[in-house]
Amino acid sequence: MGSHLYAKKRQPPNTALFLADTLEIKCDTQDYYWKLPKEPNYTSWNPSLRFKLIYGGSTRLRFKAEYFMPDGQPWFSESLEQRGESDSRTFDVMIVSEQVSDKDQGKAITAPGTFGVKITNLRDNEVLFQ
Repeated sequence: MGSHLYAKKRQPPNTALFLADTLEIKCDTQDYYWKLPKEPNYTSWNPSLRFKLIYGGSTRLRFKAEYFMPDGQPWFSESLEQRGESDSRTFDVMIVSEQVSDKDQGKAITAPGTFGVKITNLRDNEVLFQ
């Protein structure tokens, strides 16, 4: 009866662990189309994403997202931003699309379809999601 079992807090990984079920991809819409700024009857869109990782390292995370047209041709790519520091209890880190006011310029489109996305870790070129 001298030995006791205690739960130990698990240490977070030093390499980012992608939480696939947190990946959220949405369409940011605008009531205009940058190619035809004077035409009022357009709605254009471009993607934005966010996801969480579990990470206990001290190095700031660097990722990029590459978007592809329905025919597989490249559309555009963007740097992804780390929001805040790792949560001290869960070690969650939020990664999000760039939040810039003119993100749609040259990128937003009016076309429908099934588009592709690839998320890459810029530190080691590992593909997290495709």
